Amino acid sequence: MTEATLFQSRNPRALAWLNYLHFDGWLFLGLLLILGLGLTVMTETLSHAPALLIRHIALIVLGLTALLILAQLPEHLYVGLTPIAYVGAVLLLAYTLFWGDEAKGAMRWVDWPFVPRFQPSEILKIILPLSLAWYLHDKPAPLGIGHALVCWVIIGIPVGLVFLQPDFGTTVLVATGSLCVVFVAGLRWRWIFAAVIVAMVGFVVAWRLFLTPYQISRIVTFLDPDSNPLGAGWNIIQSKIALGSGGVTGKGLGEGTQSHLSFLPEGHTDFILAVIGEELGFVGTAILLTLFFFVFARGMIMSRSAASRFGRLMSAGFLMMFFGYTLVNVMMVCGLLPVVGAPLPLVSYGGTSIVTMLAGFGIVTAMQRS
Repeated sequence: MTEATLFQSRNPRALAWLNYLHFDGWLFLGLLLILGLGLTVMTETLSHAPALLIRHIALIVLGLTALLILAQLPEHLYVGLTPIAYVGAVLLLAYTLFWGDEAKGAMRWVDWPFVPRFQPSEILKIILPLSLAWYLHDKPAPLGIGHALVCWVIIGIPVGLVFLQPDFGTTVLVATGSLCVVFVAGLRWRWIFAAVIVAMVGFVVAWRLFLTPYQISRIVTFLDPDSNPLGAGWNIIQSKIALGSGGVTGKGLGEGTQSHLSFLPEGHTDFILAVIGEELGFVGTAILLTLFFFVFARGMIMSRSAASRFGRLMSAGFLMMFFGYTLVNVMMVCGLLPVVGAPLPLVSYGGTSIVTMLAGFGIVTAMQRS
């Protein structure tokens, strides 16, 4: 008798439960390892603020619960609810723009009595891939100009509302990830080149007419951080110091001076990777980035084997969002990109981002159903 047969004979209920529960073990393991490493560092970083740490842990649990629940839902349910979710997201972003909670001159958050403070733009990481997949899943490839224009409208309405908050970083990242869905669906190369030209022209126009002074200062500081070392260039300079001072194995958990002595103001949010580099060194940083690559690669394998074109498009779009945020955060911390306020997925403090990302991986898992 084989081990599998022996297990089945002794544990029939357990085996039936495992077969019924729909999730990918390798993907789930990779996510747990990223969350665990991030939480280990976050425990020391937020040792002075136990309330924030407890909230962070609670939102991780909420996100994992959402992942497991969403992974069990059938695909047709997502197809049917996507238009409603898209309209709801647009209305929520419009509400945030006019009646949201203001902080640092931006209207990006909603703080209701019965809902903890959250950032509605984060849900676009899920809503836009779902919406584009819903529209494109039955369209022939390559896409014609009419279908491409409809996709631009689907992307442009919510992304435009995010830009007006203003949140330039989220605007660029979400729009780029969304366009990946259109590319996978079969967009003609000439339309891709046209989109690149339009984006370049749009950036110049935005620079001249729409970018706020603090956004322009971030770009200028990226080009020359030392031009304002005690102002806009402070975070980038301190981040580089933290990464470099960690060496190969780091200073040890809780021993980092840049975050614990408040040289790095955003150590638990956007610059958490700098804290990891200082405390765990090159080895810890390399392990974390390897885990990110593993999760992304596993997700892309799953997206290719999705049961339908809707599932393949949605999964690829969400995974490109995940990859884009990871890449931009890493390059931002290293001083290779301007500071755009992009959190490190699954690691940075921020409830909306963690819950949204884990929920998205739950939907990617659900797309594997036949």
